[in-house]
Amino acid sequence: YIQDSWDISGEHQIQSGIRVDISKIDEFDLNIGFQPRLSWKWTLDPSLLLKTYVGKYQQQPYRSNRNILSATEVDTIIADLEMEESVHYGVGFEKYLNEANKMEILIG
Repeated sequence: YIQDSWDISGEHQIQSGIRVDISKIDEFDLNIGFQPRLSWKWTLDPSLLLKTYVGKYQQQPYRSNRNILSATEVDTIIADLEMEESVHYGVGFEKYLNEANKMEILIG
C-alpha cells in the first residue's frame, strides 16, 4: 500500500493511495488487483472536519468442493474465480471532543 497526503491550504487536505493485491490459488492464473483510493478533508474549525472518500476494493474469493471418498481420503476441487470488486464511497464528519476522544459520523 502506498499513499501520500497534500495540504492544499490550511483547511483542505487530499490523500490518495493505491493498494496492490496479488493472489494465486493452486495451478490457476495469478490475479493482480489494483485498488486506488482518494479522500478529501475540509477543516471547518480546529475540532471539526468534513471528509469524503472513494475507493476501489477487491477480494480474491476462494471456493472449493470436498468430496469425502473414505474415512481417510478427501477429493478437493478448487474453483478458478476472478477477484470480486466494489467501489466504496462515503461522506462524514470527525469531531474531536478532546485530545483523547474523537467522534465520527460516516455515511457510506
